[in-house]
Amino acid sequence: MGTHIQISDGELAIMRLLWSDGRLLSRQIMEQLYPTCSASDHATVHSLLKRLEAKALVARDRSTHPHVFVATITQSEFAGRQLTDMVDKVSDGSLAPFLSHLIQSNSLTKSQLDELREMLVASTTTKKRKKTTRQRKH
Repeated sequence: MGTHIQISDGELAIMRLLWSDGRLLSRQIMEQLYPTCSASDHATVHSLLKRLEAKALVARDRSTHPHVFVATITQSEFAGRQLTDMVDKVSDGSLAPFLSHLIQSNSLTKSQLDELREMLVASTTTKKRKKTTRQRKH
């Protein structure tokens, strides 16, 4: 697919903070991840932030000092990319084996199954409307 982005556990921890808190200073990130705040912790956070910037997952607002960091992708978008890459790699793009496993393993709650059912119905309805609209235009 070409959009696969690998991130380390440390990078993911920073992304989770940014997804939950929005805009953070590197100091705030360091304090949450490494309460001891040693010099090596400081260097680690800066290194991780630089890597996330290089991957275009994080943006740095340089108009303020100290700089503020924000995620450039939502958690849902990132999860979707990761899932799509895994599905492409493992089952040639078919979600069926993954959904089958989730359903047969009884790992989904009734509430989660209901939510999945609603999403499938909504998706099917939307696709039918788009197909009907395209047919009318031709």
